[in-house]
Amino acid sequence: MQRTAAAAGLLCCGLSLSGCMPDNMKKDGKSRVTIVFDPTHEPESGFDPLYSWGTGVRPHDPLIQSTLFKYNEEDGFTNDLATSIDVSEDGLTYEIGIRDDAVFSDGSALAASDVAFTLNGVHESDSSCVDLSSVDSVEATDDYIVTVHMTSPDSALPYALQYIGIVPEASYDEISYGTNPLGSGPFKLQTWERGQRIELVSNPMYYGDKPSITTVCITFDDDDAACNACYEGTADLVYTTPRLSDQSINGYSLLDCVSMEQCGITLPLSSVSTSNAVLLNTQPADPSSLNSTEGTSRPIGNDVTCNLAIRKALNYGLNRKKLIETALKGYGTSAYCLATGLPWGDDKIKIKTDTTEAVRLLEADGWLLGTDDIRVRNGQRASIDLYYHHSDNEVSNKQTLNKNIADEFVRQMKNIGIEILPHATGFEQIETVALSQPTLRTYGSGSPAEIDEVYRSNAYNNLTGYASSQTDAYIDAARASADLDEANAQWKKAQWDGTNGPVAQGNAAQVWLATIDDLYFKRSALNVGRQYVHTRGGGWSLLNSIAAWTWDTI
Repeated sequence: MQRTAAAAGLLCCGLSLSGCMPDNMKKDGKSRVTIVFDPTHEPESGFDPLYSWGTGVRPHDPLIQSTLFKYNEEDGFTNDLATSIDVSEDGLTYEIGIRDDAVFSDGSALAASDVAFTLNGVHESDSSCVDLSSVDSVEATDDYIVTVHMTSPDSALPYALQYIGIVPEASYDEISYGTNPLGSGPFKLQTWERGQRIELVSNPMYYGDKPSITTVCITFDDDDAACNACYEGTADLVYTTPRLSDQSINGYSLLDCVSMEQCGITLPLSSVSTSNAVLLNTQPADPSSLNSTEGTSRPIGNDVTCNLAIRKALNYGLNRKKLIETALKGYGTSAYCLATGLPWGDDKIKIKTDTTEAVRLLEADGWLLGTDDIRVRNGQRASIDLYYHHSDNEVSNKQTLNKNIADEFVRQMKNIGIEILPHATGFEQIETVALSQPTLRTYGSGSPAEIDEVYRSNAYNNLTGYASSQTDAYIDAARASADLDEANAQWKKAQWDGTNGPVAQGNAAQVWLATIDDLYFKRSALNVGRQYVHTRGGGWSLLNSIAAWTWDTI
């Protein structure tokens, strides 16, 4: 989807793109693109899949390395390195055939042993953000056959494998690989100047279709500076936010990409009186999770959000369309469950804005308006703290977005007599209160396993305390299913089966707000192919389709 920007007159700050002047502005140029991303998109640990390159918070095609499979919502899973996959009847063994014409960019052959080495390395790595907890071990059973042994059946395994780039066993070094990666993907790393720029060039040894774009230069800066790069004509694509979406820039248009990045507000289900603190004794499968402080004591429970009437009123009293128009300038869609719009999300899980019903629920539960127009029940005010990420030490295009969303939520909830007190703070502070206070956060990993991580009883990312044996059973059935359609049906039931579930119609464990579009200013002559739904965080997801990118012929 692409929208043309309307006129506005914002003065953007400057940006230097020294060394990245796009070749398309020069004599021969139809082979290079220059992109500006938010500084948070620069990979902290470099380009090592064993340290979450291509996975983690922003899963995407690793580009430098090949993956076993690729996925899009139109074709489902398609082979990349893999040529076949056979799953045993009990779901405990995956036999995956590997193509025999893949080589790393130094000319060395890629074999099943490299795949086994990579997957075992990711499985054993404390720094990886990929959940391979259902995997027991991986072995090369032939030069071009790899066998994955499972501890339990897991239909979500292919979703994890689609992002794991394969590294060479013979030359891999955990110290140097991240800055000097060797892969078999369509690109290889030419230059990385930390904090400034990354340059990728096409890999002549790549077995697949060669992209017509042979050089990708990526720089990192805030959205004002990125926008100014378009005014100066020194960038071809820049990642932006709704705040700047109405800029009218000669030679550019606004590219609006549908995303699975979904924001919601967690609502702790227990009261303070039923539990005082929690001691986390287990290491989560995702070390990057906000709920990953092993052995630390944190408060749990909230005496306002523990009331079902409050949680339901927050859901029914929210006008999502208005929030999207106000906070996102219309660049998003209403969300009602963890996977709105995805194959494992049920589009029937919708509710209408109904402030009358919200007020009825509150008053029926004894929450009556006080003298300050905030509801009170038995001396307890309907006042809720809301924490969202904003740090003066970070440059992130999403921080202003978080504030806009929180502010609009505050305004709307005041209309039904619920006071929301917003707190802008860093991730560390949010983590300390995440089990006792509502927090604004985003999801969208590209895998239905996220439902397991958020809703299974006692799961590491289950911040609301939601627990249901029935939901757990649906999740188990989804994991165990050998058929993806059946698995998706079970994932949907885990969210709402018509009677029970964590969504607004059931326990209302969150207020789901919206899915947030990814926005880019794009040079009009650049064609970026079909954009499938982007995963959380945008940026690198745009490059998933780079094989189809072309420049218009002048």
